[in-house]
Amino acid sequence: MEATGQYWKPVWDVLAERGFELMLVNARHAVNENNRKLARQTLKTHIAKSAEHPLSTALLNDIEAGKTPPLLVTSPNDGLAEVFYGIGDALAGEGGLDMGIIFLQFALYLEPDFPLAQVALAEAYDSAKRYDLELAAFDNINEDSPLWLNVQIQKALGLNSLDRVDDAKALLEKIIAKSPKDIRPLDALGNILRSHERYAEARDILKRGTDISAVVDRKVWRPTLLAWLSSTQAALGSAEDGEWDEALATARSIGNRMGEAGILAKRAETAVTHGDIDAARPDAEAAIALMQEIGLRPMLARTRRAWGESLRAAGKASEAEPHLRDALAGFEELGLTPEADAVRAELSLGETKIAFGEPPGS
Repeated sequence: MEATGQYWKPVWDVLAERGFELMLVNARHAVNENNRKLARQTLKTHIAKSAEHPLSTALLNDIEAGKTPPLLVTSPNDGLAEVFYGIGDALAGEGGLDMGIIFLQFALYLEPDFPLAQVALAEAYDSAKRYDLELAAFDNINEDSPLWLNVQIQKALGLNSLDRVDDAKALLEKIIAKSPKDIRPLDALGNILRSHERYAEARDILKRGTDISAVVDRKVWRPTLLAWLSSTQAALGSAEDGEWDEALATARSIGNRMGEAGILAKRAETAVTHGDIDAARPDAEAAIALMQEIGLRPMLARTRRAWGESLRAAGKASEAEPHLRDALAGFEELGLTPEADAVRAELSLGETKIAFGEPPGS
């Protein structure tokens, strides 16, 4: 590539999007050719220009410690495993899950200790909603791998997808104790708890996050944590009238999509409370679409139910019925029998019994 001037960049971009480890391979070759300066410069430039990746950081640390990390491919077997991994990851990323999974399994057959292939396989299983197989793939990654912490967080999200919320919480709490200055497990745990409407616990996690931000990189983490805290507090219903736009903008600016969905739902609830069903409609529909996209199943079912009841109370029974039926299907799928029975009664009697977006009895 060095001989092609600037013409390599479009090829680089395409390959990078497909998951090829271009920068890592280049750095490894440089250090194995006794050019540590080039290897360090390559990795530092890569880390500065993109989101920090644990493999990049671990490789740089090894090089700066005077070690010579081996090349990724040292035998035909290694090379074929890399090829199968690249093809499988690309196929799975483009929606060809079945073939992608097969190629990733080929890669792991040739190279069982291949963390990137294990992660790619787990993510493919996640896309296929085979969360049990996702967890099994993650379990094959050793604790000494640079990917281990990231994998444990993804594993907790997989446990949450299986509605094993307490198991996910226990795993994340263990990670938090092991890495007390890392914001990522706190972020994951807070989002999981809030998605199951365990608001008091979610607020506690948010408070712990802001405490941590006071002792870690304040320029980077503290503003982000405070923004996440304020937007999520708003999603929990703590914003005053007139503050919704600011809270929504904050949530969107930091990628807090769960917070964004909650804020939209709460703003819709406020409009319904004021008797303005038309003003509530865009926010309610946007909240429902976002919750569906990111998989907030209990909250989605309850928001659909509340919006359907609001429509029915406003005299729009035909528009309300699909939302109530979707809510009923969601409650039945989740095994929330009391709420399913209540919606079934709503469909029969047309009664409005609960506040927008809240579970019965709240």
